[in-house]
Amino acid sequence: MTLAADVAVIGAGPAGCVLAIRLVQLGWRVLLVERSASPRPQSGQSLTPGVRLQLAQLGLSHVLTLCGARPAPLSRIRWQGLEAEDRVMAQHPPLLVDRGRFDAMLRGAAVGAGVRLLCPARLIHRDQDADGWTLTLDDGAERRRARVSVLVDATGRAGLLARDRSADGPATLALFADWRGTDTPVHPCVDHGPDHWVWGLPRGDGLFSTLLFVDADAVPKRAELCAFLRDRLAASTLLGDFRQATTTGPVRGVDSTAYRANRPIGPGWIAVGDAAMALDPLSSSGVQKAIRTALSAAIVLNTRLRRPDQAALAERFYTEDLRDGADQHRRWTEGFFASAAHRFSATPTQGNFWLRRAVGTLVDSADTTPGMPDPDQPLTLAPAAQWRTTACLVDNFVEERMALHHPALARPIAWLAGVELAPLMSSFPPVTSLRALIENWSTRIGPSRATTVATWLTRCGVLETAP
Repeated sequence: MTLAADVAVIGAGPAGCVLAIRLVQLGWRVLLVERSASPRPQSGQSLTPGVRLQLAQLGLSHVLTLCGARPAPLSRIRWQGLEAEDRVMAQHPPLLVDRGRFDAMLRGAAVGAGVRLLCPARLIHRDQDADGWTLTLDDGAERRRARVSVLVDATGRAGLLARDRSADGPATLALFADWRGTDTPVHPCVDHGPDHWVWGLPRGDGLFSTLLFVDADAVPKRAELCAFLRDRLAASTLLGDFRQATTTGPVRGVDSTAYRANRPIGPGWIAVGDAAMALDPLSSSGVQKAIRTALSAAIVLNTRLRRPDQAALAERFYTEDLRDGADQHRRWTEGFFASAAHRFSATPTQGNFWLRRAVGTLVDSADTTPGMPDPDQPLTLAPAAQWRTTACLVDNFVEERMALHHPALARPIAWLAGVELAPLMSSFPPVTSLRALIENWSTRIGPSRATTVATWLTRCGVLETAP
């Protein structure tokens, strides 16, 4: 018997599950194939606040409740200075989760949404023709054939279709272990040393998880990994006493190098999540970024399948969106690494870890971010601001819209605070003021959004003081 579906997604991690669910919501038949019977151990158990909003958008807020997600409003961080500081995020805190349970709940949500899940099952052969793909799948009991129009690579770092990649930073290895001890922190901690940075997370079962990030070429042989990790954890003033702590299993190492696929989409296929791009772990936003690629990919595929004449536009949007996101994140992480590099660069052999990751950001420069002008100060649209036709997500399709381009913007902006900018600014006066602009726009989009949009444009330098 041949299985029939519109889309086959290979890999049931967060990106694969979210993409499958969103495609079903858009009316497509989806086959989700996962080789592991249960989710594999993960090297992180914290989700950024944006994940909560993404799941709510899909109607999946209950997933966080079912997997026992716990808010972590307080973190202890030591980065630039010698003293640690408390970071409080009371309104939208990060969430501590058991990643195995989280991933399992997403699989269950996919099945509940109408996705056909084959698990465990392996893709052992694929053939592509002009009309789609013929897949051979092995579930351990029998081999099945499946016929689909689109194949999705959601296989993470292993990669299936998008293996041609470019590194976005030095080769990095994450060493992670779970510890049992009496003197471990009750809050998440971030610390750093001359040749590493480390992240510690309390687990709901009383254990403490640590992730140490080092240069891949600095790691000793497997037999020495535990001592290597323990020495660096013991040097931290935040992580407690690891001299007496014991690991619950062997220290594991995973590749954490940031990269991007040189071609994340092609005829009849697309890559999502870590198969398309992997961020530097410094931001802790890997799951959020993976889900974001899945949500974008769902709209891209919906456009290609329902509007074939717009396939090239959809492909261009996805490629540029991933590129811009990777570039923006790389610049952000380089700035954070540079702040630590200044501290350790006095000893070259110890500062190499930081110097390698702070390329192009070590030269001190004044903050050129424009300040807020007097509300009655005359303003004008900056000469560098330009309107260009740009591929954008519009409802459930990729369409062309006029977007604002400016050197200070990480990527073109077509919408801001839910407002399409081009119609709003179509009759922008040669000279205005912040107060007049807010009053004018308030009648069209309301005072709150008018204030948000006008203030943001001014802070970014899109609006500047009139001569």
